[in-house]
Amino acid sequence: MRRVSLALSAILVLAASGAHAFPWSKDMRRTPAIWPQSPPGGAARIPMDSVVSTQGKHDQKLNLELATKMPNLMPRSTESEARGQATFERYCYPCHGMKGQGDGLVGRLVGAPNLTLELTQGRSDGYIYFYIRHGGILMPSYGYGVQPKDAWDVVNYVRKLQGK
Repeated sequence: MRRVSLALSAILVLAASGAHAFPWSKDMRRTPAIWPQSPPGGAARIPMDSVVSTQGKHDQKLNLELATKMPNLMPRSTESEARGQATFERYCYPCHGMKGQGDGLVGRLVGAPNLTLELTQGRSDGYIYFYIRHGGILMPSYGYGVQPKDAWDVVNYVRKLQGK
């Protein structure tokens, strides 16, 4: 009996003192939040100029005017279109929908453009590439998720959706 009361007293003392909250008993609410794509300022971190890209020369300094004049660097083929479709379905589908008509779940809410209309059909491949990599007014940048060669594949797939 004495052992039971001693054990019960020890449990009550430990519980009252907060000794039950050991440092390793953290749960998701108590851990520090890490948002790698949302540093202060809200945009993804841009690498410093001295950083060497693993994908070759990065196009960080590219502007829309220069991009509009760029030729498509990925020859159009069924393989390129298939790779572009896979990337499109991964990154673009939520806004632009499966057929690029701006009817994705998110696109309906924010007014994503229909990529098959004349306006987009009249844009150059470089223009579409620039918007994929650097974003625009409503579209976020996918520059660090979609590599340059993958972005050109998406351009080829968008051209396929347009019937070009």
